[in-house]
Amino acid sequence: MQAEEIVHAVLNLADVKVLICGLPGALTHYIVDQCRAALASEYGECAVFNVNNMAPDTCDQITTSRAPVLLWADSPDRDTAAMAGRADFPICVLDVSFAETVVEFMCTRDVALVDALRVMALAKIGMWQVVENGEVHRVGTKGGLEGIIREIIDAAALRGPGVRGNSMAPTLPSQTALQAALTAHGIDEVHASAMTPQEVEAIAFYDVFYGHWRASSATRLDVPLCVLYSGVPPHRPNPEPTLDLVGPQRVLTFGPFAYLPEGHWDLHFQFTASENTPSNSVMLDVFADMEVKASINFELDKDGEFAYACEFDITDTWHTFEFRTHLRRGAIGGLLKLKSLRVSRKERVLDIAPKINLCHVQ
Repeated sequence: MQAEEIVHAVLNLADVKVLICGLPGALTHYIVDQCRAALASEYGECAVFNVNNMAPDTCDQITTSRAPVLLWADSPDRDTAAMAGRADFPICVLDVSFAETVVEFMCTRDVALVDALRVMALAKIGMWQVVENGEVHRVGTKGGLEGIIREIIDAAALRGPGVRGNSMAPTLPSQTALQAALTAHGIDEVHASAMTPQEVEAIAFYDVFYGHWRASSATRLDVPLCVLYSGVPPHRPNPEPTLDLVGPQRVLTFGPFAYLPEGHWDLHFQFTASENTPSNSVMLDVFADMEVKASINFELDKDGEFAYACEFDITDTWHTFEFRTHLRRGAIGGLLKLKSLRVSRKERVLDIAPKINLCHVQ
């Protein structure tokens, strides 16, 4: 079954009351569960399905369900986002903190910073697409849990008879109940305080970019250098910005495997070089949309600070973006220190080829 057929079946054959979208975390899961209980209390039963992707098996279960349906997604893909653009059922998107959800994800899943950031960035891309494609109810979290769930249930009431306001009161959770759920997952201030300053700074940089409600507001990402991977096996994130060039031809760094909205982008990279005697051959490139977007080869034959800039287009937001540094031939000396990496969205000037340049700053 093709994606178009799956979407058509869900839209026309299922009694969907609501689609809830939120970042992958305990708060989203807790709210989905409480909304399920509230709808089941009203209608007698409620079937719940995750639609991060519109798999044929999931579609079959949704369309054959005799119960009212609650759909939810915490990392919607392109097909789910497309369905949102055609849905006649309410779509409620939880406007939750990106940074807090990353911290929770790291603590409860015991995953590394780079993995948590990549998972959460992809989830945010999906949320942005849902917001862009459909009419959604923006559900903030400042009003407390009862306000969140009542707002979602009120939206679901538009899809059928009932959902009486006062009949829902016994099923609404309290703030204490949520805190108990979070504590059970081991989420508290101790976990956050155990994070390194590097991790805290990296999450803050990502939050400035991915914390926006709409993709159009995400215009600049300062990439934390600690999320770039070392080109030396076992290819772990590189905690130190200074690279020793001594050794064979190889990839020096790659990553960050971030996701960027569609558009035209500027990249700025600054680094310092020293002890390059004799000169060393270096290549920088940008990989996105499953292809090399820009690259430059140059000889490092002097010490100092350098800046590299290029422009590139993102046409498929579902593929990762990488910036890579390469040593093009073996080196017997030389140090390269990464200083900063930034990508910024800009208006494209038609009929002018994207710029690529390298300059010696000082």
